[in-house]
Amino acid sequence: SDLFIDKNTIWDLAAQAGFNNYLLDAQHNGKGHNFYTEKELENVENIRASDIESDAEIFALLEPIMEEDIAPKFIYLGLKGAHFPFVNYGFKEYFQPAMKSTNMLDATPEEVFNSYRNLVRANTNGFFEALQHFLTKYPDTLVIYTSDHGQDLSTPKNKKTHCDLRNPSIDEGTVPMLLITSQAD
Repeated sequence: SDLFIDKNTIWDLAAQAGFNNYLLDAQHNGKGHNFYTEKELENVENIRASDIESDAEIFALLEPIMEEDIAPKFIYLGLKGAHFPFVNYGFKEYFQPAMKSTNMLDATPEEVFNSYRNLVRANTNGFFEALQHFLTKYPDTLVIYTSDHGQDLSTPKNKKTHCDLRNPSIDEGTVPMLLITSQAD
C-alpha cells in the first residue's frame, strides 16, 4: 500500500531511538487481532498478559520490566478495555438497569449501555488509580493513552459486538487521546 510513506513501524522507530521494545497485550498476547504481524514483532519482547482480569492488574507485569535495567523502554500496553459481553468481574454496578445475562438479544438498549458503562468505569478507574501509583514510582515515564476503537451501542441488536469494518459509525472511531506524566513542566 502506498498509504504509508515510511515503512518503519513504531517498534522500528523506538529501537532506532535506543529503546527496548515490549508488548503486553491483555487481550490475545499479540496474536490474531490489531493487525500485528510476525515480522513486526520480531524485535519486540512479547510478555504474556491475557491472564489478567482488570486493566489495573497490568502494572504488576510492568514492575519487573521497569526494574530489570536502566535502559530506556518503549512499552505498548494493549488493555482489556470494555468488550462484549461486558462481564462484571466483581465490581459495583453504578448504572442500572444492567444486563442480566451476556445475551444482548435478551437485553434492552439501556441495559446494554449501562453494562458497558459499568465495565468502562471499573476498568478505567482502576487503571488510572494504579497508573497514579506507577508514575509516583517511575516519574520519568510518559504515557500515551488512547483506544483502538470506540463503541456504537445506539441499536445493540442490529450491531456487531465489537467493530463494524464494513459500515462503521462515527462512535466506533471516537476515542480518547491523552498524554500523561507526573511532571508538571
